[in-house]
Amino acid sequence: DDLVFKARTILATALGCKDLVHAIAPVSTPLCSSVVRATLLKSWAVAAGDPASHAVDWFWDGAPCGIDVHPSLDGIWPLKEEGEFEPPAFDDVSAKVINHGTTDSEVVELLRQYEAKGYIRRFRTTRQFKKAAGSDVVFSKLVVIEKVRFDAVANDFDTKKRTVLDLKASSISKATRLKYKGILPKAVKAIRNLLELMRKMALDHILMQMVTDLVDAFWIMPNSPAERKYFVAKYENHIIMCLRTVQGSRHAGLTGGTIVGIVGRCICSLFADSEDPDNEELRMQTYVDDPWRASAGTEARATTNFAMAALTWLVLGFPLAFHKAQRGPKLSWIGVSLSSVS
Repeated sequence: DDLVFKARTILATALGCKDLVHAIAPVSTPLCSSVVRATLLKSWAVAAGDPASHAVDWFWDGAPCGIDVHPSLDGIWPLKEEGEFEPPAFDDVSAKVINHGTTDSEVVELLRQYEAKGYIRRFRTTRQFKKAAGSDVVFSKLVVIEKVRFDAVANDFDTKKRTVLDLKASSISKATRLKYKGILPKAVKAIRNLLELMRKMALDHILMQMVTDLVDAFWIMPNSPAERKYFVAKYENHIIMCLRTVQGSRHAGLTGGTIVGIVGRCICSLFADSEDPDNEELRMQTYVDDPWRASAGTEARATTNFAMAALTWLVLGFPLAFHKAQRGPKLSWIGVSLSSVS
């Protein structure tokens, strides 16, 4: 924590932030909050001339959900063609609808944690809810997804539950206008990065990879306060309103990908070589919440590069799941095994 604090102060000073206390603080306004140090990210993006720097304002204003509020991302993402295929918001096969009035102890605990972190707001009375939400509220069913993933530390498969809203059934998805098409990197991008690093490797150098997931990636971004009335569910005797972008909404991947893209470009700039762009020591691809990195050089240098990248995520306020991290010449990323021979 001390290292992250010092690094934040150094970065804020380098970016010319006059109020260091404000610059390194998480977002906290009457309507929006986030662990992200948005002032730092905004200052860096503006200084670098990043074309998506204006999107960082979503941390203070709330990310648009495409119903009443729409993002302006021309030149950042390609336009989505009418009728173009859109992947499902969640896997219906592994989803279980939680009916109002039923109780699941794990879900109760999950919602308690969400409320403590500021992801949701629970209302005990209808009067409280109506005062906060206003009119034209739309309720959606709460859906629990059971996701099975391999835990590299435990060397075993682990089942994790998470909640989403079934926005398709409530017609919120239909009411959402998705103007842009977010593009996710494919495994071939990482393979190309590995080949590019191999091409300039010295004989005594090694090629290493690392993957460290973001924690609660879909809950990092606050959603637009004006559109929160569309992201509401009932559970037990409570009414739940989502205060962050909702997994299951058509815009969550787009707005989240926009911010992750800004962070990725900032991190890559630390390793850029203006005289020889092909001589960058670290390459990076991020698929939703799974940042993949590769570095060529001595083992000590690769370790330093990975540490710099991870520290930058932490400095900007993005939590990392180090207990699930993978590192080495061979690892698994987005369902593909990537192996590099040094």
